Amino acid sequence: MAVALETYKSKNTKYPESGFYNNCTGTPIQYNPTTGVTFIVTAAHCVIGTTTPKAAGAPTTAANIGTYVVDDFGHNDAWIYQGTNAGPLQPTNLTAQILAVYVPSQYCQQAAYTKNDGGTYDCNTSVRSWNGDFAILKVQAQTGKTVDIAPNLKLAPSNFSMIESSTRLLALGYGGTNPNNGTPANPENTNLNYINYQYFATNKEAETTIMNGWFQNNKVYSLICPGDSGGGDFAWDGTNWNLVGVHSWGPIGCGIVGMDWSADVRQFNSWINTVLTQDTQATGCANLGSNYACASGTGK
Repeated sequence: MAVALETYKSKNTKYPESGFYNNCTGTPIQYNPTTGVTFIVTAAHCVIGTTTPKAAGAPTTAANIGTYVVDDFGHNDAWIYQGTNAGPLQPTNLTAQILAVYVPSQYCQQAAYTKNDGGTYDCNTSVRSWNGDFAILKVQAQTGKTVDIAPNLKLAPSNFSMIESSTRLLALGYGGTNPNNGTPANPENTNLNYINYQYFATNKEAETTIMNGWFQNNKVYSLICPGDSGGGDFAWDGTNWNLVGVHSWGPIGCGIVGMDWSADVRQFNSWINTVLTQDTQATGCANLGSNYACASGTGK
Protein backbone atom coordinates (compact mmCIF):
# COMPACT_ATOMS: atom_id res chain seq x y z
CA MET A 1 0.00 0.00 0.00
CA ALA A 2 3.03 2.32 0.07
CA VAL A 3 6.03 3.30 -2.05
CA ALA A 4 9.11 5.39 -1.39
CA LEU A 5 9.98 8.46 -3.43
CA GLU A 6 13.72 7.99 -3.86
CA THR A 7 16.05 10.95 -4.40
CA TYR A 8 19.48 10.48 -5.92
CA LYS A 9 22.37 11.94 -3.91
CA SER A 10 25.59 11.70 -5.87
CA LYS A 11 28.90 12.56 -4.21
CA ASN A 12 27.28 12.44 -0.78
CA THR A 13 30.08 13.04 1.74
CA LYS A 14 28.17 11.41 4.60
CA TYR A 15 27.32 8.34 2.50
CA PRO A 16 30.21 8.11 0.03
CA GLU A 17 28.75 5.06 -1.72
CA SER A 18 26.01 7.40 -2.98
CA GLY A 19 22.78 6.12 -4.42
CA PHE A 20 19.08 6.69 -3.97
CA TYR A 21 17.76 7.66 -0.54
CA ASN A 22 14.15 7.92 0.59
CA ASN A 23 12.79 11.44 0.47
CA CYS A 24 9.04 10.89 0.84
CA THR A 25 6.30 8.27 0.71
CA GLY A 26 3.31 7.74 -1.57
CA THR A 27 0.26 5.51 -2.10
CA PRO A 28 -0.23 3.62 -5.41
CA ILE A 29 -3.89 4.17 -6.24
CA GLN A 30 -4.56 3.08 -9.85
CA TYR A 31 -3.04 1.11 -12.73
CA ASN A 32 -3.97 1.60 -16.40
CA PRO A 33 -3.28 -1.68 -18.24
CA THR A 34 -3.61 0.02 -21.63
CA THR A 35 -0.84 2.55 -21.07
CA GLY A 36 1.13 0.60 -18.44
CA VAL A 37 1.00 3.65 -16.19
CA THR A 38 0.50 3.62 -12.40
CA PHE A 39 -0.70 6.68 -10.50
CA ILE A 40 0.60 7.41 -6.99
CA VAL A 41 -0.75 9.95 -4.49
CA THR A 42 1.86 11.86 -2.51
CA ALA A 43 2.42 15.38 -1.12
CA ALA A 44 3.08 18.48 -3.23
CA HIS A 45 5.90 19.61 -0.97
CA CYS A 46 7.75 16.40 -1.87
CA VAL A 47 8.12 17.44 -5.52
CA ILE A 48 8.29 21.25 -5.28
CA GLY A 49 11.62 23.07 -5.31
CA THR A 50 13.49 24.61 -8.26
CA THR A 51 15.55 27.70 -8.98
CA THR A 52 12.33 29.38 -10.12
CA PRO A 53 10.68 31.56 -7.43
CA LYS A 54 6.94 32.23 -7.24
CA ALA A 55 5.36 35.50 -6.17
CA ALA A 56 2.61 35.70 -3.57
CA GLY A 57 -0.80 35.41 -5.21
CA ALA A 58 0.56 33.58 -8.25
CA PRO A 59 -0.39 29.96 -8.99
CA THR A 60 2.07 27.09 -8.73
CA THR A 61 3.24 26.08 -12.21
CA ALA A 62 5.28 23.34 -13.87
CA ALA A 63 8.35 25.56 -13.43
CA ASN A 64 8.06 25.06 -9.65
CA ILE A 65 8.07 21.24 -9.83
CA GLY A 66 11.59 19.98 -9.16
CA THR A 67 11.43 16.20 -9.66
CA TYR A 68 13.37 16.06 -12.91
CA VAL A 69 16.72 17.63 -12.25
CA VAL A 70 19.21 15.39 -14.07
CA ASP A 71 22.61 15.24 -12.39
CA ASP A 72 25.99 14.51 -13.93
CA PHE A 73 25.34 10.76 -13.64
CA GLY A 74 22.37 11.10 -16.00
CA HIS A 75 19.69 10.17 -13.48
CA ASN A 76 16.39 11.85 -12.78
CA ASP A 77 16.77 12.91 -9.18
CA ALA A 78 13.68 10.95 -8.10
CA TRP A 79 12.38 7.44 -8.82
CA ILE A 80 9.94 5.06 -7.11
CA TYR A 81 10.85 2.10 -4.89
CA GLN A 82 8.53 -0.48 -3.35
CA GLY A 83 9.91 -2.98 -0.87
CA THR A 84 11.05 -3.43 2.71
CA ASN A 85 14.35 -1.55 2.54
CA ALA A 86 14.33 1.96 1.07
CA GLY A 87 17.97 2.99 0.99
CA PRO A 88 20.68 3.29 0.09
CA LEU A 89 19.75 1.87 -3.31
CA GLN A 90 21.15 1.69 -6.81
CA PRO A 91 19.13 2.07 -10.04
CA THR A 92 18.78 -1.71 -10.43
CA ASN A 93 16.94 -1.84 -7.07
CA LEU A 94 14.30 0.69 -8.07
CA THR A 95 10.78 -0.25 -9.09
CA ALA A 96 9.58 2.49 -11.42
CA GLN A 97 10.54 5.69 -13.20
CA ILE A 98 8.50 8.87 -12.90
CA LEU A 99 6.95 10.06 -16.15
CA ALA A 100 5.04 13.10 -14.93
CA VAL A 101 3.98 14.94 -11.79
CA TYR A 102 0.71 16.83 -11.19
CA VAL A 103 0.33 19.46 -8.44
CA PRO A 104 -2.73 21.64 -7.71
CA SER A 105 -2.05 25.11 -9.10
CA GLN A 106 -3.68 26.50 -5.94
CA TYR A 107 -0.97 24.90 -3.76
CA CYS A 108 0.70 27.71 -1.79
CA GLN A 109 -0.90 30.31 -4.07
CA GLN A 110 -1.29 32.88 -1.30
CA ALA A 111 2.36 32.82 -0.27
CA ALA A 112 5.58 33.45 -2.16
CA TYR A 113 8.11 30.66 -2.67
CA THR A 114 11.19 31.34 -0.58
CA LYS A 115 14.72 30.02 -0.94
CA ASN A 116 15.50 27.07 1.34
CA ASP A 117 18.84 25.89 2.72
CA GLY A 118 19.47 23.88 -0.43
CA GLY A 119 19.22 26.96 -2.61
CA THR A 120 15.90 26.13 -4.28
CA TYR A 121 12.56 27.86 -3.91
CA ASP A 122 9.60 26.18 -2.24
CA CYS A 123 6.58 26.88 -0.04
CA ASN A 124 8.58 27.36 3.12
CA THR A 125 5.76 28.93 5.08
CA SER A 126 2.87 28.12 7.40
CA VAL A 127 0.97 24.94 6.56
CA ARG A 128 -2.16 27.07 6.64
CA SER A 129 -0.99 28.65 3.39
CA TRP A 130 -0.31 25.39 1.58
CA ASN A 131 -3.95 24.72 0.59
CA GLY A 132 -3.79 21.44 -1.27
CA ASP A 133 -0.59 19.60 -0.36
CA PHE A 134 -1.18 16.89 -2.97
CA ALA A 135 0.70 15.54 -5.94
CA ILE A 136 -0.03 12.73 -8.38
CA LEU A 137 2.97 10.81 -9.69
CA LYS A 138 2.57 9.12 -13.06
CA VAL A 139 5.05 6.24 -13.12
CA GLN A 140 6.05 3.30 -15.28
CA ALA A 141 7.48 0.12 -13.80
CA GLN A 142 10.86 -1.05 -14.99
CA THR A 143 11.08 -4.21 -17.07
CA GLY A 144 10.20 -7.26 -15.00
CA LYS A 145 8.86 -5.23 -12.08
CA THR A 146 5.43 -4.07 -10.95
CA VAL A 147 4.06 -1.42 -8.61
CA ASP A 148 1.63 -3.32 -6.39
CA ILE A 149 -1.73 -1.77 -5.52
CA ALA A 150 -3.68 -3.21 -2.59
CA PRO A 151 -6.94 -4.77 -3.87
CA ASN A 152 -8.93 -3.44 -0.89
CA LEU A 153 -7.65 0.14 -1.21
CA LYS A 154 -9.73 3.01 -2.52
CA LEU A 155 -9.73 6.79 -2.62
CA ALA A 156 -12.02 8.09 0.11
CA PRO A 157 -15.13 9.67 -1.44
CA SER A 158 -15.91 13.28 -0.62
CA ASN A 159 -18.76 12.22 1.69
CA PHE A 160 -16.75 9.60 3.62
CA SER A 161 -17.51 10.15 7.29
CA MET A 162 -15.11 9.96 10.23
CA ILE A 163 -16.01 10.54 13.87
CA GLU A 164 -13.92 13.35 15.28
CA SER A 165 -11.64 12.40 18.18
CA SER A 166 -12.30 8.66 17.92
CA THR A 167 -11.72 7.33 14.38
CA ARG A 168 -8.58 5.21 14.29
CA LEU A 169 -6.33 5.56 11.26
CA LEU A 170 -3.61 3.36 9.80
CA ALA A 171 -0.63 5.44 8.69
CA LEU A 172 2.08 4.17 6.35
CA GLY A 173 5.45 5.65 5.58
CA TYR A 174 9.09 4.98 4.83
CA GLY A 175 10.17 7.48 7.46
CA GLY A 176 12.31 7.11 10.56
CA THR A 177 11.58 4.18 12.82
CA ASN A 178 12.67 5.58 16.17
CA PRO A 179 9.88 7.98 17.20
CA ASN A 180 10.85 8.23 20.87
CA ASN A 181 13.44 11.01 20.96
CA GLY A 182 12.62 13.28 18.06
CA THR A 183 15.55 12.03 15.95
CA PRO A 184 15.05 8.97 13.72
CA ALA A 185 17.46 6.12 14.38
CA ASN A 186 18.43 6.17 10.69
CA PRO A 187 18.30 9.62 9.11
CA GLU A 188 18.03 8.08 5.66
CA ASN A 189 14.73 6.35 6.57
CA THR A 190 15.48 2.80 5.53
CA ASN A 191 12.44 0.83 6.68
CA LEU A 192 8.75 0.78 5.93
CA ASN A 193 7.09 1.91 9.13
CA TYR A 194 3.54 0.87 10.02
CA ILE A 195 1.75 3.04 12.55
CA ASN A 196 -1.77 2.53 13.80
CA TYR A 197 -4.20 3.70 16.49
CA GLN A 198 -4.04 7.28 15.39
CA TYR A 199 -6.32 9.90 16.82
CA PHE A 200 -8.41 11.82 14.29
CA ALA A 201 -9.65 15.37 14.72
CA THR A 202 -10.83 17.99 12.25
CA ASN A 203 -8.54 20.98 11.99
CA LYS A 204 -10.47 24.14 12.86
CA GLU A 205 -8.07 26.55 11.15
CA ALA A 206 -7.46 25.20 7.65
CA GLU A 207 -10.30 23.56 5.76
CA THR A 208 -8.13 21.31 3.63
CA THR A 209 -6.30 19.54 6.47
CA ILE A 210 -7.08 16.98 9.14
CA MET A 211 -5.06 16.49 12.30
CA ASN A 212 -3.91 13.24 13.85
CA GLY A 213 -1.49 11.65 16.24
CA TRP A 214 -1.21 8.94 18.86
CA PHE A 215 -3.43 9.60 21.86
CA GLN A 216 -2.21 8.40 25.27
CA ASN A 217 -2.63 9.68 28.84
CA ASN A 218 -4.65 12.66 27.63
CA LYS A 219 -1.86 13.79 25.34
CA VAL A 220 -1.43 13.58 21.57
CA TYR A 221 1.97 12.52 20.24
CA SER A 222 3.36 13.04 16.76
CA LEU A 223 4.24 9.80 14.99
CA ILE A 224 4.92 11.06 11.46
CA CYS A 225 8.70 11.13 11.07
CA PRO A 226 10.96 12.61 8.38
CA GLY A 227 10.47 10.56 5.23
CA ASP A 228 6.80 9.82 5.99
CA SER A 229 5.63 12.93 4.11
CA GLY A 230 3.21 12.05 1.33
CA GLY A 231 2.32 8.72 2.95
CA GLY A 232 -1.30 7.82 3.53
CA ASP A 233 -3.75 7.84 6.41
CA PHE A 234 -6.28 5.04 5.91
CA ALA A 235 -9.67 4.44 7.54
CA TRP A 236 -11.19 0.93 7.47
CA ASP A 237 -14.89 0.73 6.56
CA GLY A 238 -15.28 -3.02 7.13
CA THR A 239 -14.40 -3.86 3.52
CA ASN A 240 -11.81 -1.38 2.24
CA TRP A 241 -8.98 0.83 3.39
CA ASN A 242 -10.03 4.37 2.45
CA LEU A 243 -7.21 6.82 1.72
CA VAL A 244 -8.42 9.83 3.73
CA GLY A 245 -5.24 11.85 4.30
CA VAL A 246 -1.76 12.52 2.93
CA HIS A 247 0.95 13.32 5.48
CA SER A 248 1.75 16.98 5.14
CA TRP A 249 3.36 18.54 8.19
CA GLY A 250 4.24 17.87 11.82
CA PRO A 251 6.32 19.09 14.74
CA ILE A 252 10.10 19.06 14.40
CA GLY A 253 10.99 15.48 15.23
CA CYS A 254 8.54 12.70 15.97
CA GLY A 255 7.38 10.88 19.07
CA ILE A 256 6.96 14.21 20.84
CA VAL A 257 3.85 15.96 22.11
CA GLY A 258 2.14 17.61 19.17
CA MET A 259 -0.28 17.00 16.32
CA ASP A 260 0.50 15.86 12.78
CA TRP A 261 -1.27 17.56 9.87
CA SER A 262 -2.52 15.68 6.83
CA ALA A 263 -4.04 17.07 3.65
CA ASP A 264 -7.67 15.92 3.51
CA VAL A 265 -8.10 13.64 0.49
CA ARG A 266 -11.89 13.88 0.66
CA GLN A 267 -11.85 17.56 -0.24
CA PHE A 268 -9.64 16.88 -3.28
CA ASN A 269 -11.38 13.70 -4.42
CA SER A 270 -12.59 15.34 -7.65
CA TRP A 271 -9.17 16.87 -8.43
CA ILE A 272 -7.43 13.52 -7.97
CA ASN A 273 -10.04 11.55 -9.92
CA THR A 274 -9.71 13.91 -12.88
CA VAL A 275 -6.07 12.89 -13.25
CA LEU A 276 -6.88 9.21 -12.81
CA THR A 277 -9.64 9.19 -15.40
CA GLN A 278 -8.58 11.81 -17.97
CA ASP A 279 -4.85 11.23 -18.31
CA THR A 280 -4.87 8.30 -20.71
CA GLN A 281 -1.48 9.07 -22.28
CA ALA A 282 1.42 6.64 -22.00
CA THR A 283 3.87 9.51 -21.38
CA GLY A 284 3.88 13.20 -20.57
CA CYS A 285 1.18 15.47 -19.17
CA ALA A 286 -2.45 15.60 -20.20
CA ASN A 287 -4.02 19.03 -20.65
CA LEU A 288 -6.41 19.08 -17.69
CA GLY A 289 -6.88 22.83 -17.35
CA SER A 290 -5.69 25.65 -15.16
CA ASN A 291 -6.22 23.78 -11.87
CA TYR A 292 -3.34 21.42 -12.71
CA ALA A 293 0.37 22.16 -12.83
CA CYS A 294 2.19 19.30 -14.52
CA ALA A 295 5.82 18.60 -15.40
CA SER A 296 7.00 15.59 -17.42
CA GLY A 297 10.31 13.87 -16.97
CA THR A 298 13.01 12.32 -19.09
CA GLY A 299 12.50 8.82 -17.71
CA LYS A 300 16.22 8.06 -17.62
